[in-house]
Amino acid sequence: MIKSKYILTTILVCSALITIFLSFSNTQSAETIDNNIRESKSKHKSAIMPIPKTTPQLVNYALSSNGGSATASSTFSGDYPASSVIDGVSSGVNWGNGGGWRDATENVFPDIFEVTLSVARKIEYITIVTLQDDFQNPTPPSSSTTFTKFGITDFDLQYWDGSQWITIESVTNNDKVVRSFSLDNIVAKRFRVVINGSIDGYSRLTEISIYSFDSRQKTTPGIYKSTSGNTYLRNSHVRLNPINILDPLASDIEFIYGVNGDKPIAGDWDGDGKDSIGVYRNGVFYLRNSNSTGAADISFAFGSPGDQPIAGDWNGDGVDTVGVYRPSTGVFMLTNTNTGIADLTFVMGNPNDIAIVGDWDGDGIDTGGVFRPSNGIIYLKNTNTTGFADISFVYGNPGDKPVAGDWDSDG
Repeated sequence: MIKSKYILTTILVCSALITIFLSFSNTQSAETIDNNIRESKSKHKSAIMPIPKTTPQLVNYALSSNGGSATASSTFSGDYPASSVIDGVSSGVNWGNGGGWRDATENVFPDIFEVTLSVARKIEYITIVTLQDDFQNPTPPSSSTTFTKFGITDFDLQYWDGSQWITIESVTNNDKVVRSFSLDNIVAKRFRVVINGSIDGYSRLTEISIYSFDSRQKTTPGIYKSTSGNTYLRNSHVRLNPINILDPLASDIEFIYGVNGDKPIAGDWDGDGKDSIGVYRNGVFYLRNSNSTGAADISFAFGSPGDQPIAGDWNGDGVDTVGVYRPSTGVFMLTNTNTGIADLTFVMGNPNDIAIVGDWDGDGIDTGGVFRPSNGIIYLKNTNTTGFADISFVYGNPGDKPVAGDWDSDG
């Protein structure tokens, strides 16, 4: 979710008629090979469901500035470092002086170049750039730029699935400086290019970009009326109708979902970069992939009646999944697959604490915290494990409700 990290907004409200925000604290970056466009995604989680205000954006998480790292099977010299392939510069400018990577074994293949992300993510597409002919006077290459002197001709793009390398696509007889590959439902942390041939016997790369949805973006308010399932969502931060706050004319999106007594929750359940609604009812989650009336796209039993529903990206793959917090015992139970099986279970807090979720250290993974209504203290953990809080401080008064968010968009 640009730094590669993001912080989720979680607003936890337990009353039958969820109270309303009267005001909210009141934005493209970077380079792609062809169009210099990035898209991003909103990742706030809330019982009063915020949704993205603008189009989802993509972020290059291969960049070293976004936590990526690079290694190669060999390197010609220190003038051709592997790190130069994840610096955001695709043209090869300053070739031979940090402008790209070159292997050290002429006419010996395969050569292997690997990029490791900071965390596993659901990847949308990958771009691989080799050296253009006129490297002494380089221009930003495009998908139509060809080479005749220095480029890689045969290679496999692969990802590590946890036990073996899986080939995404094999390329032969390549003459394009830039090659882009769309991925379908691949979640991984490690990627590599296995180079099997080049036009002159050496392997050369100037840039590898690995794109996934980002989540650092403005969110906007929504209201869920738990007595009826009426949902009112806003796409801007303007003040709602002060005379009739639930006037449909004051909302940009309005629909009915759920039944009396449901607890609302929001998240990006399908990884499309947009948050949508869900409800928790008597120990069962009902999740929608669109903000509209209709049947649940995903439903499963998880937890027990009386648990507090929460949502977050527990493993950093760009897809939100649910969890529950059991106030009676202080136990968090989280699933990474939106099924009825807990992947993570840990204890934090005291009975009657209120759970809160966010990316407290900006590493791309959401972790738990609690607010203690009896004394107004917030306790936050940077890992989803049992143990002492990594951060604790007093904020608010007894009886207040906790709110978490990236208020200054610093990731």
